[in-house]
Amino acid sequence: MKKHEDEIVKQKHGSAVVVMKSGEVYRVDGAKNRVYPDYVFEDELIGSSITHNHLIEETTFFFSDDDSALFEHFKLRLLRQVDEQYASVLDRDSEVVEPIDFNPRESKDFEQYWNSKLSKRAKDGAYGYKRHKK
Repeated sequence: MKKHEDEIVKQKHGSAVVVMKSGEVYRVDGAKNRVYPDYVFEDELIGSSITHNHLIEETTFFFSDDDSALFEHFKLRLLRQVDEQYASVLDRDSEVVEPIDFNPRESKDFEQYWNSKLSKRAKDGAYGYKRHKK
């Protein structure tokens, strides 16, 4: 998936690469701020792996609520997100979650808040979550 990510991160619109359970690979191009593999493949997405880009001027450096819903609804094996600064992954084959030290009573930092929210969601769902600078 890494070679695909190197290509899609440079796009000026939403792009995704889908690896189906069968091993078939598809690229889906979307709108400026979103890509819609769920509309293209519908239930064929169940159990697949997806990587997609986030355009900095359109989104944040994190998985969105829509990304998390896609991961949950289609029981994706793997969901990756890349942007100019970060790469993130939700992974059903792992329960490793990066520890996030965040106390909302002490910090109002949005980046820390959202990262801790995703970390908690992963722990509660018993899947892995990682986010790292590229």
